[in-house]
Amino acid sequence: MAKPYVDVSALPRLMIRPRRTFEQLRPHTGPAQGAIVALILIAVAGVTDAMVRWLFATVGSGEVHTIGLLGRLPTAMGVVLGFLVYLLIAGLTYKFVVGWGKAKRPDMGLTIGLMGYAMFPVVVLGIAMSVIMAYYGGEVTSFVEETGGLAEDWSGWGQYWLVYWLVLLVLVLWGMRIQAKAAVVANDSAGGRTLGCVVVAWIVSLFVWILLVEVWFLATKGELVGIPWLPF
Repeated sequence: MAKPYVDVSALPRLMIRPRRTFEQLRPHTGPAQGAIVALILIAVAGVTDAMVRWLFATVGSGEVHTIGLLGRLPTAMGVVLGFLVYLLIAGLTYKFVVGWGKAKRPDMGLTIGLMGYAMFPVVVLGIAMSVIMAYYGGEVTSFVEETGGLAEDWSGWGQYWLVYWLVLLVLVLWGMRIQAKAAVVANDSAGGRTLGCVVVAWIVSLFVWILLVEVWFLATKGELVGIPWLPF
């Protein structure tokens, strides 16, 4: 194995040739490199999401929370918890792949490393989602406010929800696919079984994420909040 180093130039290639890119990253990637990449990407997503929401609130287009990684948390807290959830997904994926994925060369460190790089497509889609939905939702809200609430744009809200769920579906499915390819390369495991393992890891991590958010708001506000990735 070559000396580990972070290869930032590989990130854009993950959008079009993920399997080949992960194979190129494998010889010089360890858990530290993947964790560094994931932390930077999640931090960029958090800061960008906060700036987008601030910008649209400033220009009167409302404030919409849309990045599932962050939900309704302060940016710093969202980044920390987002990073912990990434580690949880990677760790669970490795455990599931070893048990059910027919892994020929299981490697937990490499799984964490490559799945850290796999956060790039998720973050790119998440940022795009933040911009699209903040604008889209803000336009509908502005229309309702300008009419004094007398003419609520139900068709606009319907389109907003449709676009929101479609974009979220693409984000989740693409994210799972990319992370599954990372896990396959890291462990030399069966593709279909590994994808199933990633799906289960995401589901478990989602419940953990919701629990963490609820605990945070109970501790700070004394009340439960809605599921953090819903658009309201």
